[in-house]
Amino acid sequence: MQVCFEFFGAFFLLALIVFACSLFTNAVEHFGLEFKFGKNAIGSIFAALGTTAPETIVPLVAIIGGILAGDESVACEIGVGAILGSPFLLSTITFFFMGVGIYIFKWAKARKSIILEVNNRYIIRDFKFFFVNYFVAIGASFVKFPLVKFLALLFLIISYVYYFVQTLSSAKNSDDIDTEIEELALAKICKFNKRAAIFIQVILSLILLILCAHLFVLKIKFFADFLHIQPLILSLIIMPIATELPENVNSLLWLKHEKDTFALSNITGAMVFQSAIPMSIGILFTPWVFDVNGLVNIVCVILSSVILYFAFVCKKQVSAKMFLLGGLFYLAFIVFVLRNIF
Repeated sequence: MQVCFEFFGAFFLLALIVFACSLFTNAVEHFGLEFKFGKNAIGSIFAALGTTAPETIVPLVAIIGGILAGDESVACEIGVGAILGSPFLLSTITFFFMGVGIYIFKWAKARKSIILEVNNRYIIRDFKFFFVNYFVAIGASFVKFPLVKFLALLFLIISYVYYFVQTLSSAKNSDDIDTEIEELALAKICKFNKRAAIFIQVILSLILLILCAHLFVLKIKFFADFLHIQPLILSLIIMPIATELPENVNSLLWLKHEKDTFALSNITGAMVFQSAIPMSIGILFTPWVFDVNGLVNIVCVILSSVILYFAFVCKKQVSAKMFLLGGLFYLAFIVFVLRNIF
């Protein structure tokens, strides 16, 4: 009976996450229009920062909570796995779902084409920041000197601050502003000052997102215990599925409305953030060493990201079929992990 209750509870939380994402995307679109920010800044900065809140908070709470509770080894294992798992899911299964979503929306006549209409320059820049941060963060795991690890941590923080400032400065008063957006959801219910309504809707949707993602993680933990799955598998694969749902849903909602720059920059911006701030947390609070599962995970992230990066470098227009390749790397890693388990 409890299993059925947990199962239906998980689906209810998924529905709430989708609802919260729709509120959040609606609010950040109005935020960008109100303050005259370009599409890339909305996707790469504001949407990415908002939707990465769950996967940043979860490993931090797991690590600090475990240390305070005296269960440091398991806590660090879960924390490191969750930190590595987020960019892995973003660069593999999230890209795959985007590709599938585009084909479905094209078939349902919600989209005109399977070709993404984005500014390649912004996407390529996001990938470059991601590669530099990711290689520095992963490289720090092979160094035993505390000073070098501290310098790597410092570099990651400075890198993201620079990325943040550069993105905002290049997008402020940009002519790449989306004016065709739906009415602010909160304005349909209450009459607020426009800017106040935007901020209230952003805050409320983020609170709902974080709360639902946290509760969904608890549901996943229940099923992991019920199925006797080890903490590393939980943290590398299962836990990030819940915390990455906001990015997945946001991007699919934007792809449906052919707002491809919003959709893709939301993912690439989240990848830049995940390669900097959460990995800084890992370097600071954990031993920051990886077993063979972690190393294979890292290889899959790099290969999947590099293929898509060169697709944008070599082509002016990128088709949805290029995004489907991410699913192969996700599947390869799952097969590798299951092979080790059994």
